[in-house]
Amino acid sequence: MKVLGKMNPLIAALLVVAVVAALLVVFWPGSDKKYVTASFPRTVSLYEGSEVKILGVAVGKVETVEPTGTNVTVKFYYEGDQKVPADAKAAVISPSIVGDRFIQLTPAYHGGEQLENNAKLGEDRTATPLELDEIFGAINDLDVRALPDAGRVGAGSARRDSSARRAEGKAVVRPPVVAEGAGLA
Repeated sequence: MKVLGKMNPLIAALLVVAVVAALLVVFWPGSDKKYVTASFPRTVSLYEGSEVKILGVAVGKVETVEPTGTNVTVKFYYEGDQKVPADAKAAVISPSIVGDRFIQLTPAYHGGEQLENNAKLGEDRTATPLELDEIFGAINDLDVRALPDAGRVGAGSARRDSSARRAEGKAVVRPPVVAEGAGLA
């Protein structure tokens, strides 16, 4: 204390500030962020502030979601100390039917080159989940193709009807639909 007592108070204050600043620089959590701009065909329920994850662990956030012509450009960041392979892909993940989605960077890093800061991922390196209307449309298309002709019930409709009746405890066994004039072998 005698050393500080003989020092000019201004110099002592500057010395204390310098030591505190040095400690903050050394021990302050890193604010390094690596940015990625990705192009998706659509981004339903993905918003600014949505999480970015690697192996299911949150490592960053979505900064902007902007429609650009026929696609959506998403700018996001992840923590700079995270290792992401140079050939990484970004997928919009839907944890449930309703609710916010997040971006998953995949695959996990196993060595080699890393994704550069300010990388750009085209639609060939992004993926989005199917929406419910797309799933129902695909089921409907399958059902329509299963119709033997316009006047008959398709195999898909019969299966759904039978499944619904079983779920209600009213199992019904129906013979298979055979087109007129078709012989059984």
